[in-house]
Amino acid sequence: MELNQAWRNRGFTVTWSDTHHCDREPDNQYSNADGWTEGWYRFTGDAGTKLANECVQPFHCGSYANMWLSDPEPAEADGSVDRQVCVSSEPDCCVDTLTVKVLNCGSHFLYYLPQAPACYATFCGDN
Repeated sequence: MELNQAWRNRGFTVTWSDTHHCDREPDNQYSNADGWTEGWYRFTGDAGTKLANECVQPFHCGSYANMWLSDPEPAEADGSVDRQVCVSSEPDCCVDTLTVKVLNCGSHFLYYLPQAPACYATFCGDN
């Protein structure tokens, strides 16, 4: 699946009064979530070419909290590897972590992404 929304890019900012996105499946606790299916994703288009790999400050990527790859990107020869993603939110760049899978396909990366641990958090793209 592709993540190509412009609001996912680390350069896209929001304010408290803007709509905030959330990469979760709606449920009783998070009825305002955008909907999310755990699976393999690729960043394309205005979202960027890969998952951001350095801290993204709050109020970017269409949400208050942002998820970014805190471990090194794998080499193509590594195959699918587990990596840590940080959730950045005030007051810290890494208030929570989750494990994702990353696959270096040479020309692009694929990411096996679970749903966000809470709203409002989104996976953040970069170029």
